[in-house]
Amino acid sequence: MKILFTGAFRFPEGDAAAYRVMGLAELVKYCHHEEKVEINFAGWEASYNGSIEYEYTGHVCFSQDEFRRNSKNVFSRIWGFIFRGRNTLEWLNDNNRYDVIVAYNPPVFFCIGLLLFARRKNRKLILDTTEWYQGAHLPGGKFGIASLENWLRMRVAYHFFRNKICISHFLYNNFNSAKNRIIIPPLILGGNTQSSRANYDLEIRFAYAGQPGKKDLLIPFIESLPVMQQNLKRKIILEIAGVTISDIDKLLREANLSIEKYRPYLVCHGRISKSEVCRLYARSHFSVLLRSRERYAYAGFPTKAIESWQNGCPIIGNMIGDVQLYAKNLINSIYWDGANSNMLIESLQLIGEGGGHDIMVKNSEETAQTFFSPSSFSEEFALFLEKL
Repeated sequence: MKILFTGAFRFPEGDAAAYRVMGLAELVKYCHHEEKVEINFAGWEASYNGSIEYEYTGHVCFSQDEFRRNSKNVFSRIWGFIFRGRNTLEWLNDNNRYDVIVAYNPPVFFCIGLLLFARRKNRKLILDTTEWYQGAHLPGGKFGIASLENWLRMRVAYHFFRNKICISHFLYNNFNSAKNRIIIPPLILGGNTQSSRANYDLEIRFAYAGQPGKKDLLIPFIESLPVMQQNLKRKIILEIAGVTISDIDKLLREANLSIEKYRPYLVCHGRISKSEVCRLYARSHFSVLLRSRERYAYAGFPTKAIESWQNGCPIIGNMIGDVQLYAKNLINSIYWDGANSNMLIESLQLIGEGGGHDIMVKNSEETAQTFFSPSSFSEEFALFLEKL
């Protein structure tokens, strides 16, 4: 069986999209460990050294170079956005050897092309859907072209796919007309990063990885840092990956807050690699995950939650969407709505008694291994593949 994963993911950056499709590929191999399965990737990253073919983690990959350059021509940028996927469709026509094509969050034009290609060539097509963006989060806002494209793909195009892998119950229920569908959350890849945490009685270190301000709410947690240090009588540090201190300064100013009050508690790393993010979790006592109660939070499943648990880092947050199915208060997480700092401080004090944090570290690692390893979904996913 020859399987191709394609769509808006990029190797070897190791972002959430790349993490997702690689996890599904591992699941396919786990289900068919006694069979001959060939898995290739046609990601949308730029080509390497002028050659589109390369090897990554033991797989043959073909760069499709679908993402636009920094063009100043507005028409060119709009054209490239609307018809993104055309390079991949041309490449597929020339490389018509795959039995199954798994499309990761394909845009509308690419959806139409894939559906026509699959029907004409009698190929099996699987949609992997992991997001339902808010229009306001997209370029141009809720009345822009990106928002319209998002509406068309979720409301129209995706309903034509008969086989769907959904990352959440919200998306699974939305596509209830599909003949063959399954829920697969993000899956763990590789092993744990060796822990390097400081003594909990001397210092509490928190981690955040991402882009605060749209999907994630980080300002309420930053506001709680001085009060936390004053009450807990120990050093408090929040390490932030993904943005710089000037980005945080801008967010704070938008909230009428001064960076000077919070700078002593913040360490900003900017954009770092996936392995560095894992090391960040391995040296932090908790990670922060606060989200608005909007559709995007219910439809998605944050990969950062799985990575945090895998590296023994309990989560602090309001647990919106499917994360709440696995997060247990004072077991592998701390429930916090972002409003009452005293509640959070009380939980942190309670955890410090009797080696409570060490127990939470162990529970977090067990959560990742029990619920998010490929073996947890192998039987159900094998049935899904049989129904193609």
